[in-house]
Amino acid sequence: MYLIIEKIKYNLSPDSYYVKDKSEDIDIAEDKLRGYNLINTDKDRSYHIIKFQETLVLTEKMRIAS
Repeated sequence: MYLIIEKIKYNLSPDSYYVKDKSEDIDIAEDKLRGYNLINTDKDRSYHIIKFQETLVLTEKMRIAS
């Protein structure tokens, strides 16, 4: 999954990050990113793509018997 992250830069406090959108397809995510960048008129906002991978959580059922 690909997440589109909105970054808001502040002068006197730490920057904020929000998940703006998501897509399973990188091409669609890049199209959305271009769209967000095209309509953005605020110089303190920017948009970025990151690839999100869920962490593997091992359960007792997955344990290999010794």
